[in-house]
Amino acid sequence: MSVLGLSEIQIPAILPRHYQCNAWRAFDSGVRNLLISHPRRHGKDVTTASILSKEAISRVGSYYYLFPTRKWAERAIWNNIVTINGKSGNLLDIIFPKEIVTD
Repeated sequence: MSVLGLSEIQIPAILPRHYQCNAWRAFDSGVRNLLISHPRRHGKDVTTASILSKEAISRVGSYYYLFPTRKWAERAIWNNIVTINGKSGNLLDIIFPKEIVTD
């Protein structure tokens, strides 16, 4: 996918695991409300943030990713250092390619 003449951007930035693919397929087929019921450490935040990044690239708008508390959001998204598919770093930096992020 090419965005505004930028280099090729791969979305999702990480390959989903087999049990995450159903959520992707549902969203791609037009479903807008998903209930993902996976156990701990099965990538619910990775899946939903990746879907959000894809939608943000394809459609301009305001997007919200909500948590019950600020502390929970910090732990899950802002301060989460991960290694996924051989890529290491902050979760947001991996999911949202640098080509689509502005300061």
